[in-house]
Formats: sequence, C-alpha cells, structure tokens
Amino acid sequence: MQSYGLKIQSPYNIESFRETVISNASGNIVLTDSGRYIIRCIGDTYLSHNLANSLFHITMISEADGLNLEIFSSGIVDNDSVSDIYHKIIAANSNIKSRIKVSGATKGNSKIIYRSSLEAFENSSGTGYQNAKFLHMSDRSEIDAEPSLDIRSKNYPTSHSVSVSYPDKSKLWYLSIRGYDKTEGEEEILNGFLN
Repeated sequence: MQSYGLKIQSPYNIESFRETVISNASGNIVLTDSGRYIIRCIGDTYLSHNLANSLFHITMISEADGLNLEIFSSGIVDNDSVSDIYHKIIAANSNIKSRIKVSGATKGNSKIIYRSSLEAFENSSGTGYQNAKFLHMSDRSEIDAEPSLDIRSKNYPTSHSVSVSYPDKSKLWYLSIRGYDKTEGEEEILNGFLN
C-alpha cells in the first residue's frame, strides 16, 4: 500500500479526453461520462458522479454572488482498475459556499488518484470545505490523495481533510460473532462507509 500525494502518475492520457464546458449551470448535475469538465455556475449547483473506474477532471466556477457550489462523488474501484479524479471549485464572487465531499474504496489491485482544490479570488467571500475519505479493502490497492487550497481572499475561511484507512478489525470481529463471514462483514463495513 502507498498513500502519498506528490508526483502521481496516471495511466490516462488526459489530453485525449475532450473538454466539455457547461455554461449557465444551476441545479443538480449528474455526470456519467469520463472527461474534463468546466462548469460555469449562475445558480446553486450540485454536481455528482461515480468515482469508480474513470477519469473525471472537474472545475466549477462561480459567475454570480450568493451561490452554493458542491461536488459529491463516491464509489468502489475494483480489480486492476484506476480512477483519476480531480475536483476544483473557484470562488470568484461574494458569498460563495463551496463544498467538495468524496468517499471511495479500493479492492484487489485497484488504484485511486485523487486531487482536489479550493480557490478564492482576492475580492471573493464565503466559505470553503473539502473532505475526502478512502478505505483500502485490499493490501494490494493504492490510494494517492492530495487536497490543496489557493485562497487569496481574507474573507474566505476554508477547511480540508483527507483520510485513508483499512476496515476496523474490531468491527469485523463484532460482525463475525453476529454470524457474518469475513466477506459479508467487509461488505457491511464498506456499505456503511460509502453511505
């Protein structure tokens, strides 16, 4: 297992994925196709996608005051698959509430590459929050995670966190005395973690 965030190598040729621009975004957006996305938001925008076996590079940009901007992603990366995920929210206006929330798990020889960033322009205001949590279900899997902040405003408090862990052995033991075998116990823990 390796858990670090610098000089991450991706198997994807990012340039081969065309960039899609969504202008005047507002409301709920669900992305199903891998790719690079620029989301220009004029209203509250809540974006979600599955983390599993894909490449998603997403940048959301505020284009009006008083917006809630959120990116949510979760999923299981299985077998020899790789997920390469990049999330960025840019606060360019006043009273922008940014939130990035991710939960993912690896099985087998899989790999998650995760990078996230909150950016706030000098004259922007609001709050920013990013949280990513990952669970290794295999000793052979790899999770590389790197959160970052680029805050140029004095009026934009932010927080960020990343955690990478294994299933709690005491929880597995508890489930085993309740009649779950190892596989069933791991699935229960995984479902609880992702939900």
